[in-house]
Amino acid sequence: MKAKDQGFEERFKAYLAELLPESPQAFVVGVSGGVDSMVLLQLLHQNGHILWPVHVQYHLRGEDSLKDEALVGEVCATLGLELKVVQADLGGQKHGVQLKARQLRYAAFEQLRKEKGAQWLATGHHLDDALETLWLNLSRGTGLSGLKGIPARDGHKIRPLRFATAEEIEQFARQKQLAWREDKSNTELKYKRNLVRHKLLPILKSLNPAWPQSFERSLSKLETSLNIQKQWLHERRNRLMHQDPETGDYRMLFLEMAAAGVDEHVLSWLLEPYGFTEAQGRLAWELIGAAPGKRLLSPEFELIAEKHALILQERAKELLSDWRFNSEEDVHTALPPGYILDPEGSQEPSLRMFSLPPGWENNGLEYGLWRSGDKIAIRNGRKKVSDVLNEAGLRGERKRNQAVWRLGGEVVWIPGIRKSWLDKPVDGGACLVYLGYEP
Repeated sequence: MKAKDQGFEERFKAYLAELLPESPQAFVVGVSGGVDSMVLLQLLHQNGHILWPVHVQYHLRGEDSLKDEALVGEVCATLGLELKVVQADLGGQKHGVQLKARQLRYAAFEQLRKEKGAQWLATGHHLDDALETLWLNLSRGTGLSGLKGIPARDGHKIRPLRFATAEEIEQFARQKQLAWREDKSNTELKYKRNLVRHKLLPILKSLNPAWPQSFERSLSKLETSLNIQKQWLHERRNRLMHQDPETGDYRMLFLEMAAAGVDEHVLSWLLEPYGFTEAQGRLAWELIGAAPGKRLLSPEFELIAEKHALILQERAKELLSDWRFNSEEDVHTALPPGYILDPEGSQEPSLRMFSLPPGWENNGLEYGLWRSGDKIAIRNGRKKVSDVLNEAGLRGERKRNQAVWRLGGEVVWIPGIRKSWLDKPVDGGACLVYLGYEP
């Protein structure tokens, strides 16, 4: 039987079986109250899956937001499901509201998924959403992964309605007399996605009434092309990224990269598994020929320029981030190894001591590794800690593992190297003294 000859429920069941052959499955389900998520909740429930619905309350639309939550709660109660409502604080955000809301939403979904031990997070994205995303990505500049739109399955995320159009989903909801809420903001043309949805897509769909089938074929071809690209990149990584067996660092030689035809796009793709964004990939290209020691950071890795190569290595773990001092007693009893307290400030001033100013307890004294973007006060302003360490001759692991002291979140002391220009000894005031401890 052809898919178009099947009923909507049969198509849903068949599509989900393609994505997840084993049944039943455990899902966290994002439920906004809109027609897509309400249909998804109903279909997953009637197919016997284990469900933990979650609704994120942003309070952006006043009474309408409360009515959304109430409806979702009523439907979940009818289905015998426990609804989790997450209160999201957008902090009076005026710009990038949709992006911030999405970040909060998915953080809440993921937290609940881990709490419940669920394998999957299900959302109500459909074929129209995928088409909108393709055009949005294309307008910003994208590669094959962006042209895929919204994948049906991506890590723990799954979109069981990706086979259906928005029109088909609403038609099914009306046939089954399902309740849902309309979000008025979905019609506001100040949002780019709504412009694509209400202005561009109707024109494109009018050019080909069979667009869902054509688009599905295109997505399948893009998926195949992307898999070929992934295999090619895997081979290039094996050829170009030489790993040091002792340190685990990777070295990419400029001459080998040139011979393999690596350009800024290829370099960006090579670095993607290590947490570097596409924009950072373009910046990585600028490291070729840059001054040795210049670096680019991802959450877990750093890329460092050398004279003839790029070095990729894991970032130093912030093992010292738990050292926080909120009282004089803390300083007396819990200093890091290699430091002592001179209660009377009797030591001769030097780069190995730092005066604790009156009232320091109210500003939060911290000890930990320096971080990208850290600055320290100097006579004529503020200077990057990275530059201070470079001038001190620190490179590689020594530089990465350099500890600093912060007061009120600002770096005030790099032990043995530099103190903040704001540091002023106080007669009889306590001083931290650095003994030159080497871990």
